[in-house]
Amino acid sequence: MKPNFYSYQLTKEFIDTVKANPTVAATDELKDGQFNEIELSQNPLNWDAPFYGPTKYMKHIVGLLGFLFMYGVGGLYKDNWGNVIPAWDAYYFASLMPALFMGFIGWVTFAEFLFFYRFDDKALASKRYKNEPDFLFKLGRVVGWVGSITCIVLALFFGPAIFVGAGGFALMSFYLTNVKQDIYYQIIPYDAILYIHEIRKSNELEVVVKNQVFRDDKEHIYIYETVSSVNLYFHDDSMQEVIDFINEKVGYDVEFFVSETHEDSVNLYVKAGELGIPLNRVTIDRQTLEMTADTVDY
Repeated sequence: MKPNFYSYQLTKEFIDTVKANPTVAATDELKDGQFNEIELSQNPLNWDAPFYGPTKYMKHIVGLLGFLFMYGVGGLYKDNWGNVIPAWDAYYFASLMPALFMGFIGWVTFAEFLFFYRFDDKALASKRYKNEPDFLFKLGRVVGWVGSITCIVLALFFGPAIFVGAGGFALMSFYLTNVKQDIYYQIIPYDAILYIHEIRKSNELEVVVKNQVFRDDKEHIYIYETVSSVNLYFHDDSMQEVIDFINEKVGYDVEFFVSETHEDSVNLYVKAGELGIPLNRVTIDRQTLEMTADTVDY
């Protein structure tokens, strides 16, 4: 195995963050700061890339079909589908509004993902989120606060019994008060890279890496290395430049594979498992905060 297979990827910052607050929100805040720090290098390789899925027009197709379906259902409000013809009456608007809502839901549900790739001398960083309008989350928080305040006022007047019939509404309101866009970060030091896999049809690199994660069973916190991957999507011819840059930072040529499509690609997770890659682990006792370390084979 090459040197990176033996690298130690459990960082002090990650361990201290999880030890103090074992939540995804806490580790995301840490990774957000690391991403911003890497972004400051302003490496010329940095780029942003949308990922549309099967087709670039998926959200438009689904949104249009959702609108047409509900518009057609609304046409039944009058005889012989008469309500599909625009008119200044309540029946027409009663069918138009659900159609617009269904079209918008389809458009948002199948919106593309936006990827942001950043490089510096120590690591590459990836940030991903769904391209959903920010006003949706602002509106959701407003609805959540209004609903939460309403529940509290009703509870003061009518007592806890009010939640027997409105418990679901109360829970949803409290949840919406802090609803935010779901952002996924990956911070990959160059000495964590195990394989590089080119998938030609999608003009994509799958970079297989050792990554640090955690889980919490209420008695112990387990912080450990695992094998995962970061996908780099390209919309130009800079792929070879990125590969050369990674190899330069790693210090040797990373093992490289090429496939035409995902269907005939090499399963590098199985390949890594066959090698028995050593993975480091730290176990923290929740009560004493005592830490023990060991190593297992992947």
